[in-house]
Amino acid sequence: MTAPEPPSRPRLEDLDFTSLLEPQAAAKPRQVTAAISEEGLIGQKALETNGYHVVVARERGTARAGKSVVLVVEDDDDTAQLAVRTLQRGGYATGRAADARETSNYLAKLVVPELILLDVQLPGMDGFEMLARMRAHPKLKNVPIVLFTSRSSREDVVRGLTLGADGYIAKPVAPKVLLEVVGKVLMAGGSGEPL
Repeated sequence: MTAPEPPSRPRLEDLDFTSLLEPQAAAKPRQVTAAISEEGLIGQKALETNGYHVVVARERGTARAGKSVVLVVEDDDDTAQLAVRTLQRGGYATGRAADARETSNYLAKLVVPELILLDVQLPGMDGFEMLARMRAHPKLKNVPIVLFTSRSSREDVVRGLTLGADGYIAKPVAPKVLLEVVGKVLMAGGSGEPL
């Protein structure tokens, strides 16, 4: 008989997105309401103009003391390194994962981050599917998640919003824009569900 793991440490099987391939494991997307459709149009225009769109109205957990941890989930090494360096220069602690398996391993071994930057076009499980699974997970459901992707059509923005994204950053992204978005999302309070 083995001793149970301490409750403060998440177990890998609780966060293993690649083992949760049954459709019922993911959170159900919300219905595309008129408000979400309008937000999608606003988001598409904001992406064209500013390079980002942020919608933050999610209940937050208690902030930890020290630097905020931002997990960058990005399979392109150059883009990931640019994001990590930019965030570190901005005073954030960072982690990096290239796919669902690495994200799961990171979350199982380290702390749950204050924010996740999530690429959509990932090998294996894509970012939309990972987002849905994270929103269904009790430890991740209120963690701000910003989609960080070149897929910025209105349909993509609406899909991200219905799955629970807190924002959208169009790639390529300027370092100043990345820091602005991360700062806005981490400083936002809010409560309840988005839209």
